[in-house]
Amino acid sequence: MLFFFTSTRTRGSFEAGMAQLGGHAAFIESQTTQISHGDTAKEIGEIYGRYFDGIAIRQCDWGVGNQYLREVAAASRVPVLNMQCDVYHPFQILADLMTIMEHYGREGIRGKTINVAWAYASSYQKPISVPQSLILLMTRFGMHVRLTHPPEYKLMPDIVEQARDNSKKHGGSFEIGHDFDEGFKGADILYPKSWGAC
Repeated sequence: MLFFFTSTRTRGSFEAGMAQLGGHAAFIESQTTQISHGDTAKEIGEIYGRYFDGIAIRQCDWGVGNQYLREVAAASRVPVLNMQCDVYHPFQILADLMTIMEHYGREGIRGKTINVAWAYASSYQKPISVPQSLILLMTRFGMHVRLTHPPEYKLMPDIVEQARDNSKKHGGSFEIGHDFDEGFKGADILYPKSWGAC
């Protein structure tokens, strides 16, 4: 587990999950490695791809994170898992989906309305990867997805387009609004208020 950023839930859940499966998750903080002296993504993929059975990485630097994971994966002999990058946060969103399914049932989530609220907070920069991953996954399960955010905090256009395509393909809907009071009305699930692990 290679971390470029701090983590509470992701690190704890990955370590616990590996232990429960009989493995061992090695916690590696990037600043305590030769990455801080210039080791490249290719070198990390080659080195850790020989030491471990998988490499999980959290690298959230904007415009860098996802590309870094892809470069490590291209050089690695083992799978590379995304513990969060600048674009996606897949494992958190899968955990959110599992929690929603536990409450409503797998088929019971179809047709439910989820409001995804997103905005910057001065105390902690909310990553764009969370709402992007949410709108991509929830629209694949026939949910009615509302994304509510201040106008200046837009998501990546290609991600929004994928969410629209997903909703058409899977029978849900996708809408964007900027009025938080309206977005919350009639929603079955409020994210992050109800379910979020963020």
